[in-house]
Amino acid sequence: MFIGIDSLSSLLAQTEQQQKQLPHAPNFIPCPLPSPPLSDKDSVVASEPSSSDLLPSTPAPSLFSKPYQFPIQIVPLPNKGRSYVATRRIQPGELVFIAKPLGTTLCDQWLDCGICYYCWRSIPDLSTSVRLPERKQSSKQRIETVMVFCNTTCLKSFQEPVAQRICQVEQRIRRSWNYASATRQSLGYGRKKSKRSPVQETGLEPTKSVQAIREVVRLAGSRKRILELDDQRLDQFLTTFWTALDTHLQEEEILFLKTNQLTEASSSRLDSTAKPRLLERAQALYPFLTKQLFGGPRTGSTDDDQEYELATVTSDDDCEMIRLITEVLLRGQADVGLDTTGDPSIELQPTFADYCAMQSNELVLFRKELAQQEDMLLDESTKIQDQEVDANIPLAEMSVSQESDFYSTWGRVRSLIPDYLHNCLYVYLRIRDAYFLLSLENNHTYLSDQGQDTTNDNDLITQRSPLSIDHFHFRTILFREVANSFGIRDEADELLGFAVFPRACFFNHSCRSNIEKRLNRLGTCHPLQQQKGGMEAPRQMEYWSRQVIEEGEECCISYGDMTPGRAERQERLEEEYFFRCCCPRCVEEANAEKSESA
Repeated sequence: MFIGIDSLSSLLAQTEQQQKQLPHAPNFIPCPLPSPPLSDKDSVVASEPSSSDLLPSTPAPSLFSKPYQFPIQIVPLPNKGRSYVATRRIQPGELVFIAKPLGTTLCDQWLDCGICYYCWRSIPDLSTSVRLPERKQSSKQRIETVMVFCNTTCLKSFQEPVAQRICQVEQRIRRSWNYASATRQSLGYGRKKSKRSPVQETGLEPTKSVQAIREVVRLAGSRKRILELDDQRLDQFLTTFWTALDTHLQEEEILFLKTNQLTEASSSRLDSTAKPRLLERAQALYPFLTKQLFGGPRTGSTDDDQEYELATVTSDDDCEMIRLITEVLLRGQADVGLDTTGDPSIELQPTFADYCAMQSNELVLFRKELAQQEDMLLDESTKIQDQEVDANIPLAEMSVSQESDFYSTWGRVRSLIPDYLHNCLYVYLRIRDAYFLLSLENNHTYLSDQGQDTTNDNDLITQRSPLSIDHFHFRTILFREVANSFGIRDEADELLGFAVFPRACFFNHSCRSNIEKRLNRLGTCHPLQQQKGGMEAPRQMEYWSRQVIEEGEECCISYGDMTPGRAERQERLEEEYFFRCCCPRCVEEANAEKSESA
């Protein structure tokens, strides 16, 4: 049984409080909980070691136990943040660490190609394989395979409830959105367009979302001002921006349910046709909201008449990310209060608290993308004026006959954010849509089962499905995947997917690494695990020493291909992982280049 968002929020708050109590390194910046995924997952990815975005110096002891006494520990290093260092002299060829993933996803082209979603190996006997969702012979509807497992053992190890829920979400995010048919009428708001907004028709006040979006403008009303914000204020700006969106979505969900509750549930119970009709209308809610949020012209672009292209289907890349987000969210809900002490089967299994302890790259990625977009807009021939958004109009003077009380300010604010964030918003709306539909289908709705009018909005909110999400958890999961995930490859070096190993992200980079990572392809336990009673160890990442490592020396891996020259390596690392490498190899090669040019 999964625990809801409130429990996860408590866990996040507890984790953040534990981190604040830890000893801090010089120039330490407290971890801002929450960050959009990069498209390239082919290379090994790990935490960014730049000194500009340092996180808490050491993890909480309760979050990072050392069950096998690995010869490494996490310590703060000057200008690098947290990193693994040797606790004793390590010999070549020694196992120094074992990591397990918290969230995984296979690339779409491998979902139904004989690769097990759990162990990442080729399925030896397809006759024993398990496909999800199950294909019912009586169903005429074509159902795409989302997951395939070697057998019921692999499915059980992955956790069948988690797998089933991911498949349910996948089926709903794959459906096509019809923006043309997503209208006020299709939502049950009446056939004639009222001079009053739907929110006012139901007696709900829109001031919360309006005030929130106007607060975004007050914090920074232009791209130039946004780029001048320090980390704390930029985090406040982004959090307020996402909060405004969340508040608006919550208002619209309550509006939809209240409106349809009055029209569909006036009898003592919902009849056999009322619920299907309600679900049909619910399928139009988020396409309608997406059209309202992104259907207008791109104000501030090089072409004022350019419209946002509204995607009708979710891309394969976005589906892959949504599967990972859903898995991490579900596992986070399941491991609240989990006691791993003394259980060899789960001692190495990371928790949601471990995930939250990773580096969030939301701020550095936002600045990078916004600066690049600003440079594109401000070319030498045509300068687009970066006009300030007016945040001084009193709320009382805003038109109540338009639904633009929120959208008029939103339209201007969205012109201030980089394009990549628009894609993140679309992914978030897709997830909200899928979770909202599942809550209605499974009777975890805001509506009373007795068809009674629920007038308390708080009561409506508390009846959510166990599977729910807000921007805080979405950003926490999404932006910690950036530059912290590992590509999963087969023996032929073909990319199968990617996974997040929270406890392995503290291996910093060196172009001359002393640690080599290896995916355990055989699934056999290392003798250390066998001593603890383990028998199999599929999908675990192992870290082995390549040379003698002295006590106190940093343990580093290489992020991707190190065969290119220094300039090419540094350019790729800065582009993908947001730091300029200053490892010993880079310093030596830079000095050699200077000597040759002298």
